[in-house]
Amino acid sequence: MRLVTIRADVPAPVLASPVSSWLDERCGSRHVFLAALALFTVSSLLYGLAVSPTIRVAARFPQGIAAASCKPFRS
Repeated sequence: MRLVTIRADVPAPVLASPVSSWLDERCGSRHVFLAALALFTVSSLLYGLAVSPTIRVAARFPQGIAAASCKPFRS
C-alpha cells in the first residue's frame, strides 16, 4: 500500500497543468500561487493527520494538483 500512497500525486499534475495555466491568465499568477500554496498546506496537514491509508491516498492527490499549480508556465 505504500507504493500507492507515494504515487497518488503523479496523475494530478497532468490534470492540473491546463487548468492552472488558464487560471494564471484569468486571475493572475500571484493569486494562483497563493491558492496553490494554501491547498498544498491543507492537504499536507490532512496527510499528516490521516489514520488510514485511504485518507493518505486521498490527501496526496490535492498535493499533486497544488504542486503543479505552483510551477510557472510562462517564460
